[in-house]
Amino acid sequence: FIGQVVEAASSGKAPLVYQAGKFFDGARLEQVR
Repeated sequence: FIGQVVEAASSGKAPLVYQAGKFFDGARLEQVR
């Protein structure tokens, strides 16, 4: 797919981190279930 970003926003929330096939809460670095 080819696209164009037309709007973006950010928040103060911690990012969702993906590593080794798992998702982690960026604030606590605990695995998300």
